[in-house]
Amino acid sequence: MRRHIKIWTGIAVILTMMTASVYSQKNQKLAQTGFQFLSVVSDARGSAMAEALTSLETGSSALFFNPA
Repeated sequence: MRRHIKIWTGIAVILTMMTASVYSQKNQKLAQTGFQFLSVVSDARGSAMAEALTSLETGSSALFFNPA
């Protein structure tokens, strides 16, 4: 009897894991069609340095690259 309980518990865990991975792959992007301009880098120097300007940038573009 205990063997059957362990087998059914194992089957239930495996099925739960399989369905959880299927539902986690559903990636819905809602309300992002109008905001594509936010992914464009606003500075030529920043795009040339692969957007890694957290400590080097000064001026108004420093707010974009280092908001802290």
